[in-house]
Amino acid sequence: MSPKLAANQHIDGNRIQIELNIRVGSKTETQLPFSAMVEIEGSFDYHPDEDKTSKGITTFVRDNAVAILYPYARALIAQLTLSSNEFPGYNLPTINVPEALKLSDLAAKS
Repeated sequence: MSPKLAANQHIDGNRIQIELNIRVGSKTETQLPFSAMVEIEGSFDYHPDEDKTSKGITTFVRDNAVAILYPYARALIAQLTLSSNEFPGYNLPTINVPEALKLSDLAAKS
């Protein structure tokens, strides 16, 4: 079962707000008959003087800020599914978050 990821960002100067949405599950699946959606938000500060590779704020958001939030959402879904007492807890897979977002963006545009 592949999670569906979406991320929204708001950049104000060097202040970044990221909202990560993850949907997983299907009520029609017999092995994992649940559907869960987690939305988690993070605030980050970008310090250009500390960007030794000069990758910029866009790369920081895409490759780092969103990836930092994913394990927290992963833990929330694991805890939520573990609490059912009927089925084993579900752990989202470890993924390359920037690549997963690119694939989600492509699927949404299709």
